[in-house]
Amino acid sequence: FEIPSDVLLCLQSYTQSSLGMTAEACAYCPIFAHNNDGEVQSSSNNNKICTHLAPFLPKTILLHILDDNDNTSRMQTEQDIKSLASKNQIRLLQLHGTAITTTTATTSSSFTDSKKVASAKFSNNGVTGLRGDGNDDDDIAVMEILAYETAVKMAIQSHTSTLSNEEQKKSSFDADAICNWFLQQLVPYYAGKTWISSSNLNSFVESYRVKDYWSVGRMTRVIHELTCAGLFLPRRGLGAAGSRMEGYWFSLPGLGSTSKSIADGRVAMLRKLRSCRYQEKKRSILEREYGQFKDGSDNVLVGSSSWGVSKKKRACIQQSGRFLVLDLLAKGLVDLKKTSSGEHFISLPK
Repeated sequence: FEIPSDVLLCLQSYTQSSLGMTAEACAYCPIFAHNNDGEVQSSSNNNKICTHLAPFLPKTILLHILDDNDNTSRMQTEQDIKSLASKNQIRLLQLHGTAITTTTATTSSSFTDSKKVASAKFSNNGVTGLRGDGNDDDDIAVMEILAYETAVKMAIQSHTSTLSNEEQKKSSFDADAICNWFLQQLVPYYAGKTWISSSNLNSFVESYRVKDYWSVGRMTRVIHELTCAGLFLPRRGLGAAGSRMEGYWFSLPGLGSTSKSIADGRVAMLRKLRSCRYQEKKRSILEREYGQFKDGSDNVLVGSSSWGVSKKKRACIQQSGRFLVLDLLAKGLVDLKKTSSGEHFISLPK
């Protein structure tokens, strides 16, 4: 498989499902809709179906893939990603809570030295990250704009289905008008940004409204509903500049679970390698053990309740083995060894 040197072509080659060779090497964010047969249900109800898979690649993987191309430097690739994002051809989304730490008896610190991996205990529980928010600044999802727009429309449609007619009138949730405003005005205006400060968003709302005659108060309710729909995630400020750093992350419903599936997959695969005799395993076997992507829509029995009735819980999202191996290689947490016979082995750094 020949890797395109262009960032957008490379992203498309890994995220378009028609290209079966690489479709399982990207990550997916599932968008769920309420399967309520026309009846309004609570958003906490587990009766949901996956209606769309939004494919993406973390920026680290794009850089890793194109690093192998002699015609493209890493700095140039970084600039190309920024340029595409600023032109609203791709969307950048922060993955939350994916910072991996080494856990010792006294402290937890980020993986700054990949050689520490071999002797580390892997954990993504209680990770604070550099800013105390559990985020790894390098874990940015790069999504083609068409995939993002489709996911946004699905998310708004799903959220609208949970509101009664009375609630829609009360919250001024004109789904079509709000979707057009969000995708055609707000998103292009903040192209290339992963978050918006509260002050900037307030200024934008005062100048650009869904409908010219809508009040600022009505627009505030729109922002609240977009947050409930999962398109905004509140961002809290930390430290001395806390108030200036407060705002909203651009997000998608299910992106939190997707981030967790990536973090959990990394930890599980690193532990698996650590348990191997030589802390290495054949790549094809490792990828096969973790299988294909699962959207978590299957209900599984989790035991009996105190009333003697078995409870059902949606299975967790699971990224594919091919993606997880590529992700670990891109993060520098594992090494790739090639034998003279052409076999590939994945090992922990020595």
